Amino acid sequence: IYFKDEEGPYYKNDWHYIEAMWQMNTITGGVAKHNGKIRYWYDGEELIASNNVILRNPENIDQKFDQFLFGLYMKPVGTLGSPITQTMWIDNLTVSTHRVGYNPENCIDLDVCNGAVFCSEFDEGNKDVWDDQDNNPDETNILKQDPGPCGNDENIVMEFVVPPGKGGTDLVKELPETHDKLYVRWYQKWGEDYDFSDPNHGGGVLAGPRNHLGASDNRPDGTWYGSWIEPLTGEGLEGRLNFYTYYRGMYQDCANPSGSCWGDHFP
Repeated sequence: IYFKDEEGPYYKNDWHYIEAMWQMNTITGGVAKHNGKIRYWYDGEELIASNNVILRNPENIDQKFDQFLFGLYMKPVGTLGSPITQTMWIDNLTVSTHRVGYNPENCIDLDVCNGAVFCSEFDEGNKDVWDDQDNNPDETNILKQDPGPCGNDENIVMEFVVPPGKGGTDLVKELPETHDKLYVRWYQKWGEDYDFSDPNHGGGVLAGPRNHLGASDNRPDGTWYGSWIEPLTGEGLEGRLNFYTYYRGMYQDCANPSGSCWGDHFP
């Protein structure tokens, strides 16, 4: 468990450095190869590595990553959702075609924005660099002054707040170009009262039409792919993140590919 309720190592209310990588599989001779990749690092430590995922099929050989989402969606438990307000913060987010890596001696890493696909340290003072097509109210994602991971009193972070009940908030970026491989890095912490036993969806990357962003229940036919980093739920699993992933080869919870089919979990 890497986000814990108790103060000390892995405390959820401390800043942690999160990295993720997604890479499309190749298509050779009209056959999809089992060589798509998924990676997840926590404070520089690799926790998830999968090397044999099929993310696209031969009929969609040109499918590439084209959107990035950072979200906090409380899943319904019955009809209630979360009984409490849930809060988390992120800072210094970069989407790039190479791994930046973790250097705890230089947590700002200003140079990583050079050549990045997308970069926001949230010091812009507004959300204009994002594509907020679902019009989240400002009180659910707030630009807030906070010392952040580097202890700078003038630093600005993004605060995600989801009120009690079911619902959520997000930031979406439509990337200026499409890519076969993307690395994403950010600093993250959770509220002291955040309850990991309440199921929630997180954020990640999408390949395919915008209207499939956040889609669920159906196995993709190869025209789209989505993978979200979010906490697991269940006894002994709270605070452990996984990749919740919709892709052509998904099978773990898929009784009916067209209506009763929910994402695979990596690992």
